[in-house]
Amino acid sequence: ELVKIFGRFAGTTREGSGQEVTNWIHLDDIVGAIEFVRSQQLQGIYNLVDHQILTYQELLKNVFKQHNLPSVSWDSSVTKARPYNARVSNKKIIDAGYQFIHPEKIF
Repeated sequence: ELVKIFGRFAGTTREGSGQEVTNWIHLDDIVGAIEFVRSQQLQGIYNLVDHQILTYQELLKNVFKQHNLPSVSWDSSVTKARPYNARVSNKKIIDAGYQFIHPEKIF
């Protein structure tokens, strides 16, 4: 599924260094976590992200390698500030007892 989102970037030059953090989760875990929170009658806010924290550069490298696509070049002379560059923790939902179906990305 990730290749559908990022495949158009294969073989291109992207702005920045690609060191921005990405946060992802599999659809099965979104559904599973919602059902877990509901069945356990938990209250509050729970972050839903998988265990694997990758940079944008690592993510694209893995997606393109898996699908035999040309890699991306990075132009660090152009500064690119992504407003959502944050590491998100799933610790709270894990501590509550949720076990991820897909704890790491499936490329």
